[in-house]
Formats: sequence, C-alpha cells, structure tokens
Amino acid sequence: NECDITFCAGPAGTGKTWIATRYALEQLLSKRKKKIIVTKPILEAAGDKLGFIPGDIYEKVLPHFMSVLDCIEDHVGPTMAKKLLDAQQIQFLPAAYARGRNLKDAFILVDEAQNLTKSGIKLMLTRLAEGSSMVLNGDPQQIDLPRVEDSGFAWAISGLRGKDSDIGIAEMSNNDIQRHKLIGVILNNLH
Repeated sequence: NECDITFCAGPAGTGKTWIATRYALEQLLSKRKKKIIVTKPILEAAGDKLGFIPGDIYEKVLPHFMSVLDCIEDHVGPTMAKKLLDAQQIQFLPAAYARGRNLKDAFILVDEAQNLTKSGIKLMLTRLAEGSSMVLNGDPQQIDLPRVEDSGFAWAISGLRGKDSDIGIAEMSNNDIQRHKLIGVILNNLH
C-alpha cells in the first residue's frame, strides 16, 4: 500500500499485524524509512498495574508489545529483531507518550487502534510527519475501553473514508482469518 495513512479493520487472526510488520520491515530494510515506531494504547488488564511491574518503563511496557515483536521475529528472526531494537530502528511507544512527538521518516504502526478514544485517534494521526507513513490496525469487535462507544477507530474510518487518495481503508472479515480455522467458528458463535 502506498497511502500515507492506512486503516486496517478486521477480526482476530486475519493477519493485520503480521502484514503491517512485514511491510514496515521492507520499508526499513530498503532504507525508505529510517525507523519503525510501534505504538498502541496500554490498557491495564487482569488487575496488573504498570507501577507494580518491576523494571524501567521500557521493561514495563514491553509485554504489551509482544504480539508485534512476535510478528517481527517471525519475519527476520530473533537475532535481527534484537539488533534492530538495540539500534533503535524499531521503537515501542505507548500511545500515552505520543503527544508532542514528531515521527519523521518513520513507518508508524498503531496496533489495537480500536482501544483509542476519538481524541486518542486524532492524536496519533497528527503524529504523521514528513517522510512518514502510518498503519492503524484494529478490531472493532474487541474494544477494551470502559465504554465501547468511546472508541474512535470506526469514527475515524467513517470520517476519513474517501476524503483523500493518501488515506486507505482495508476491511477484513471472518473469511480472511489465517491464524487457525476454528477462530471463525469461535467468533461466529460466541457473542
């Protein structure tokens, strides 16, 4: 996709993050982008509070980015992934720390974008800078916000659809699930 901003909406298991990380790595390794910035909203789950997890801020947030790191390692292996992380060519940025950032010459992956509010989506979209492109992945059926209606993902897609040729929208369905054949059965029958 050659759009500056691409929204990718679809259910679990459709490969949204896998495809986005593959494309991001192609952009980085071909030197079309200087870095990959992976961001997502960090929502505390199962009662774990970030303040009580041992370590510095990077060690506290890394578990939240493991799904993305798994995809990166799947593409380039753990040794190359570590090398890119150590060189800060791949950076993890919790959405809460994005305000004021100018993410120039970067491939920006906003994962779990369905868990951003309208103001959070707007904040992320306005981080786009010269030489950057952005993919926002989300599953509108897996909103973890206290109020489902606070999600800004579908709102942004609706508001930006057809407004500019540099904004792309890819919508996947249960027919696109690749992870395991039973995921479609699960999603179709457990509401």
